[in-house]
This record gives sequence, C-alpha cells and structure tokens, in this order.
Amino acid sequence: MPRWNFSFAATRPIKGADFACLLELLRARGYDVEPFYEGVRWRVEGRKDLRFTGRNGFVDPIRSYRNPTGPDHNVEIYEFVPEEVAFWPCEPVWSTENEFRPYVDGDFSEDELLAVRADIVVAFGAVENVIANEGRGVQAGDTDEAIRQFLHFDKKEAIRRWTIADDYLPETESQRQFKCWKCGEYEYAEWYTDSYEDETGPTIFERVLGQYELRGNLQCCLSCRLRMCTIQWTPQKAKKLSTRV
Repeated sequence: MPRWNFSFAATRPIKGADFACLLELLRARGYDVEPFYEGVRWRVEGRKDLRFTGRNGFVDPIRSYRNPTGPDHNVEIYEFVPEEVAFWPCEPVWSTENEFRPYVDGDFSEDELLAVRADIVVAFGAVENVIANEGRGVQAGDTDEAIRQFLHFDKKEAIRRWTIADDYLPETESQRQFKCWKCGEYEYAEWYTDSYEDETGPTIFERVLGQYELRGNLQCCLSCRLRMCTIQWTPQKAKKLSTRV
C-alpha cells in the first residue's frame, strides 16, 4: 500500500483541538473522515489513513471508548481531547527536534496529498518543509527559509564556517572544500563520504556539511582513512592475521 511521509515544524503547542480543526477542514473539502487511534481515517473502501504515530507521541490527544448502545458493544469510537498537548515546539523552527512527520497510508490522489499538506499548516499553525514534501532536493529558486527547513541548519552560515572556496571554481558550491582533522589538508566533499548523489534528498556536499554543522562530526578524508585502516605487510603480521583464535 502506498505510503508518503511529510515533514512540518511546529510554531506553537499542538493540541487535540488542532486535530479536531484538521478534521473539520478535511470535511469541508468533502472528505468523509473520522478520528482513529493513530490520527485521521477516510471512511472509504480500503484503508486510507493520515497517521501521526511515532517518536512525537501524536496519539496522546486521541481518546477511545466502547460504543455502549450500538448493536456491537465492542465497537470503539475515537475523539480528540481538546486540551491534551501532542507536541511542544522548540527553537529554532528548523531544528530537527522541532520536526514532526505525519504520513499517509493508502491510495491518495495528488489533490488529496496537497489538501492534507495545506490543512495541516492551517490547523496546526505549522511551517511546511516544502522541499522534503515535494520529494526533491534544493533548487535555485528556493528561499533561505525553505532550505533551512529542509536541511535543519543555516546552510550559508555553515558554508562560511566549515568550507573554503576552490581556487579554480570559487563560485561553485559543490567544489568548496572541507578541512581534514587528521592531516589538515582541504578536500572536496566526496573525499569524506561513501554515499552517492540522490536527487530526492540533500546533495553529497550538503550531507557532509550537515555532519559538521548538525552533529559536530569533524571528518577524516579518504586518504587518512586508508592510512589508518591499513597496515604494511610483513610475514609476522600475515601469520598473525591468518592464525585462527
């Protein structure tokens, strides 16, 4: 069954009342939706769900109870608890700790996906991670705010802090160089990672930059890694490595 992940950032506490607002916004569009134990469910043939489960605990504002009057006493009914807080925001808005990632399960149309994104922004007062939600990487027309939201750090400041311009291509971002903590030499981003380029996510340069800026992981270049992880062959070392313990 198709699944699509979204990314947003909270700007205020998100409560059960906000989920109820989301429900009404979707109903106003003509969707037949109801609460269920993980979020919002479309009442259609086959499963179509908007889920808020995960590390942020978004199931908390949803209360369930048994239907005491229906023909089946085991039917559970769900409702949103207005004052129950699902998520507390933090600063800055683009921080990874401020991100929440709902996802849809089911055969959603493009119009439905756009509607869900727009209504979450309105109901929760959230900031949308537009680049991530469009399933692409950074493009020339993206604003600084959109790029910060996507990478979860200030790219321009990180470039200034961690890289130097290439002598031959000083204006080309991907040709900027990072300093190796081991040898002190400056190398291109490809010398610090084994990953490949992915059009739907950050570039290799952005991923390496994020290691420095987000995690404080000062990188070791490929040449130093090869030197540190290999030894010169000698008969004694060969014997030691070939001996079973």
